[in-house]
Amino acid sequence: MLRLILIALLLLIAVAPSQLSATAQGALCTAQIAAVYECPDCAKVLFRYPKDTLLYNVTPVNEAWLGLTDTATGMTGFIRAAETQPCVAASWQLRPVVPSVSERARQIYARGIALGNNPKAFSIIGDCQSVPAFFLGVFDRGDYALGKYSDLQATIDHFKGSFNRRNMTVHSGFNVASVLTETWADPQRCEIGETPLMCEYRLHKPSIAFVIMETIWSGDVAAYESHLRQIVSYLVEQGVVPILGTKADNIEGGHRVNAVIAQVADEFGVPLWNFWLAVQPLPNHGLQEDGFHLTFSRSIFSDPLRLRGAWAIRNLTALQALDAVWRGLR
Repeated sequence: MLRLILIALLLLIAVAPSQLSATAQGALCTAQIAAVYECPDCAKVLFRYPKDTLLYNVTPVNEAWLGLTDTATGMTGFIRAAETQPCVAASWQLRPVVPSVSERARQIYARGIALGNNPKAFSIIGDCQSVPAFFLGVFDRGDYALGKYSDLQATIDHFKGSFNRRNMTVHSGFNVASVLTETWADPQRCEIGETPLMCEYRLHKPSIAFVIMETIWSGDVAAYESHLRQIVSYLVEQGVVPILGTKADNIEGGHRVNAVIAQVADEFGVPLWNFWLAVQPLPNHGLQEDGFHLTFSRSIFSDPLRLRGAWAIRNLTALQALDAVWRGLR
C-alpha cells in the first residue's frame, strides 16, 4: 500500500511538469538493467533500460506492475515495480520531450511574419553535433523512413530546403559564444561587422530556429548563460521563435548547462525540446564511451533496432519538436 501511495504521488509530478519547483523532485528510476514489456505478464520485451533510467509518466497497474511512456519513441510499456527505486529529478528533467507553444511564442512568431520572416524556413544555431550530415539533413536528402511517424511528412514538406542547407551558425568547434563573434563569420557570405547569427538571419529570414550548443565547454556556466541569453534575445527581437534543446551529456557536472537552458526557455516563454529525457532509456543513455558523442543509427524509424541509437532519436524528436511548434504557432 505504501508503494502505491508513492507511485500516485509520482504520477502527479510526471503529468504536471510545469508546476514543479526548481528543486529536486521525487521520481522513479530503474534499480538495475530492466525489461519493458508490451503488457503486464507478457513475454514480449519492447526495450531494455539501463540502470538509473528516469521513468516518465508512470502509472500503477497493480502492486507488481507499472505503466510508463518510453521517452525515446512515445510508446507505452510496462515494467516490474520490483525493478524500480525512488530517485530524485530536477524539474527540467521531467519536462516533456516534445514542447508546447506559449502565447508569448505566438506573439513572437506573428511579429516575425509581419517583419517578413519566411514561415517555411527554420535555422539551426549549433556546433559539431548540428551539422546537416548528421542532424536533420536526411529529411531533405530523402535518406529516411518515417514508419509509424508518417504524419510528420507534412512538416518535412513544409520546411523543405531548410534541413540540409549550410547554416552560417553551425560549425565544428562552435560554442555558445562563437555565433556572437564577428571573427567566426564567413567572409564569403557575411557582410563586414556581421556576426554569424546576424548573417544567418539576413540570408535565411527564418521564422523558427533551433538553439542547441553542446560542444564540450570548459568556461563557467554563468558565462554560458549570458551568451545564451544574447542569442535568444536577438532571435526574439527579429521575430524568430527559438526552440532550445537540452543536451544528452553531463560533461560540466551537475547538469548545470541543461538547467540554464530550461531556465532561459521559460523566462523568454519559448519552446524547450528536452532531448536529454528522450535518450535516457537508450543503452548508456545514448552516449558513446567518451560520455559526449551520441551513439549512431540512421533515421530509419520503421526499424525498432535503429530507434535504440541516439542519432535516430535526435532526428526523430527534433522533427517532432519542429512539427509541434509549427502547428502550435499557426
